[in-house]
Amino acid sequence: MSASREQKDGQNLFPAGLSEKQRKSQKETAERRHKKIVYTIVGVISVIAVAALLIWNSGIVQRGYTVISVGDTNYTAADFDYYYYQVYNQEYNYSKNYSAYGITTFDYETSPADQTYTDSDTGETMTYRQYFINTAEDNLKQVTAVVNAANEAGYTLSQDGKDSVQSSIDSMKSSARSDGYSYSGYLKLCYGDYMTKSAYEQCLTRAELASEYYSTYQDSLSYTDDDYNSYYSENKDALDTYEYSYLCFTASVDSTDADGNTLTDDEIATSLEEEKVFAQSDAQAALAALQSGTSIADLITTYSPTSSGDDSATVGSSLSSLYSSWLEDSSRTAGDSDIVEYDGGDTSYSYYVMLFTNRYQDETPTVDIRHILIKAELPTDDTSTTDVDESSDTPTDDAMQTAHDKAADLLNQWTSGDQTAESFGDLADANSEDTGSNTNGGLYENVTEGQMFDAFNTWIMDSSRQPGDTTLIENTQSGQYGWHVVYFQSWENPVWKNSADSSLRSDDVQTWLDGLTDALTATHTNHFDSMVAV
Repeated sequence: MSASREQKDGQNLFPAGLSEKQRKSQKETAERRHKKIVYTIVGVISVIAVAALLIWNSGIVQRGYTVISVGDTNYTAADFDYYYYQVYNQEYNYSKNYSAYGITTFDYETSPADQTYTDSDTGETMTYRQYFINTAEDNLKQVTAVVNAANEAGYTLSQDGKDSVQSSIDSMKSSARSDGYSYSGYLKLCYGDYMTKSAYEQCLTRAELASEYYSTYQDSLSYTDDDYNSYYSENKDALDTYEYSYLCFTASVDSTDADGNTLTDDEIATSLEEEKVFAQSDAQAALAALQSGTSIADLITTYSPTSSGDDSATVGSSLSSLYSSWLEDSSRTAGDSDIVEYDGGDTSYSYYVMLFTNRYQDETPTVDIRHILIKAELPTDDTSTTDVDESSDTPTDDAMQTAHDKAADLLNQWTSGDQTAESFGDLADANSEDTGSNTNGGLYENVTEGQMFDAFNTWIMDSSRQPGDTTLIENTQSGQYGWHVVYFQSWENPVWKNSADSSLRSDDVQTWLDGLTDALTATHTNHFDSMVAV
């Protein structure tokens, strides 16, 4: 190696020494660079910590936590709160609107965790929050069970089901706009802080699938005449039809005085006993008059009872429990009459004057019909005149004629087509103003004798009626003025058999649901108490 090469390499490996001033400057520069790096690292860590805290406080992380598992399905707080707040909101609205009527003991102005609920069946007491949690958990288990069954059967949500979900989403968005909220903000207001748009829509879809498959399973059940007859022999009280009349005289008192002061239990009891004397006296007088031959109609006019029913005909399963035992007594004969008492609690007591007319197995057939209601336009007030109100609850003859012409045109459209129940249903969905049937093709199933207004009832119950028959029927009922396009679809089971079919399906689908649900276990995670319904 040459001397020059050695010198060059040596200079590279061992550079010439620096002056004291240069060394001091270099040291200060290095210290500044070190401090800058340290401050930068600390700053980055601080920013990360703050961001993490903000993310945590926003609930983004917690939203993904499982709070409860039902069988093999895991659910987040949003999933559970969807069912919790359904129960809570229902009870809240009841309390706000009907607490004065004793429908609920819930106080909407008090936290559910700070008030007590007592189970009327078991007598068990708990907080309302726990009651809402228990109910929500039961509902979630049922939905999970049915969704699992639907998935196992390869069942998927129909287009109608998807449309129903979208309709609910659109309705929620509309409510949010009306109340001045964003969609996501309104969901949190209604369903808790962890609810998001995607979680809400997933909950809706899951619930719709469960509901749809439940109905599909129920509709798939079928029964023979032997099934019906066997069921009838064991359930005559519930399936027979009862003809009866009644007058109800109720003694009732307030729990506060005229100045709004709360009365003591003794004061309320004393006041109720005084009122009972008058109610009982009227009931006894009305019964005596009835047994002397006075008609129910005349008794209603004379005594102005709290409520009444003249010549009612009711299937046993629909009888009021207040007097059903008296009517169902096997010793009852036509013309029997008596007073049936009902204790309504601390503030009311009722006396029912009952008249038994008949009991029988109703063989009257039921019918399935479709209809399109075209309402007549009602006169509205002319705002240009201030001295007279031109509005009216009764349409003009011209308005009724216009409604008739539109109904006739729709019937002509149908008769010009394939004349099927489905095509009639399409016209009903597009044109009917009956909100009770204009989303299901105008269909009413298992209609019974007397269920519809007279002219409608007379036509559909005519024994000569054949599937596919159509007609136009005028409606002159208050609030329903207009014309109906009516399609007779089919004769169905008689009343008693229809009731038996309904009961059998209800019992069997409940047994099916119980079996599915009982096979599932709900398990809370350690996040449940801190995240659910808070």
